[in-house]
Amino acid sequence: MTLRQPRAFIIANGETLNCISVDVQMSKTHKSDTFHCEIPFGALPADMDEGWWSEQSDIAVQVQFQTDAISGAVQVFDGKVDKVGHNFDQRILSVQGRDKAAALIDSKSSEKFNNLTPDQIVKQIAGRHGINVDADSLPSKGGKIFQLDYAKLTNDESEWTVITQLADMNGMVAYMTGGILYFKAVDEQLPVLDVVYSPPTAASYASGNFMTLKTSRNVILGRPVNVKVQSWNHKEKKAYEYGASEPTGSGEPLNYNYEVPGLTGDQTQRLAEKRLAENTSHELMFDLTMPGDPTVTPRFDMRLSGTGTAYDQQHDITTIEHSMSQSGGYRMTVSAKSKSKKRK
Repeated sequence: MTLRQPRAFIIANGETLNCISVDVQMSKTHKSDTFHCEIPFGALPADMDEGWWSEQSDIAVQVQFQTDAISGAVQVFDGKVDKVGHNFDQRILSVQGRDKAAALIDSKSSEKFNNLTPDQIVKQIAGRHGINVDADSLPSKGGKIFQLDYAKLTNDESEWTVITQLADMNGMVAYMTGGILYFKAVDEQLPVLDVVYSPPTAASYASGNFMTLKTSRNVILGRPVNVKVQSWNHKEKKAYEYGASEPTGSGEPLNYNYEVPGLTGDQTQRLAEKRLAENTSHELMFDLTMPGDPTVTPRFDMRLSGTGTAYDQQHDITTIEHSMSQSGGYRMTVSAKSKSKKRK
């Protein structure tokens, strides 16, 4: 068995720096991945001293983690610095930033996308910022779909809003993690992180391949769910409405109504089905900490076993925080969600 000797590397403008703590928050939501680190003044190179950090305006950063002396380092973050802090009494530099998704969030757009499919639009927007894309192909033409209700597909919206709107209209998910922008089907197949719990016995304590594990169930979200999407398509001079339901559960149903202009009939159906999946996906919630593994990202599902409860099933990972410090070593904190077994 290989001895764990975890290390973390911060690479700023091509220079590798030694840190006393590093945190990277990775997400499969509409947020940017973020990082934070602390660097002793004494560990800064002469040409990147505290004075340099107080003036530099454009600092590219990559973060890599390594679990032992044999395994190679794995990059978990690629972005730019947003904020720098100097603690002069402790002589520590504090640095934080966002991944390349920040460029999409901060950039506004008002342009037409005629005769392009949604995945082509996503690649065109991301390509302007040097962002790699993993997108599933779709047959519909984004520019034509929206040409009347949105004379421009974008109307001084952020480029990230444009991408997430395209995902909604086509029943897809859009998120960026690990430096790659994903535009994928809602039910994409992902690798699995196994979390195993062993209950106590007369001869042993409870154990598991984790440090802490906490679960919760939202009883309200266990009610039946009804979703209705309505849209008026000016081009076709036609109104569309589609309802999607999850009848399992008890109590008064939860009703969600959405009005979105300019959709086709197919898009109305896809959006309703996506909203139903979203609104039933938070009934069960999970938080756990375990030894860090830089190969585990939000593009994993989590499978829990051994508790003997309704939580023993597969769940969607939403966020992972990779943390390393001199006092705490290397660990990762995983948050996940799922619907109950009866709705699978």
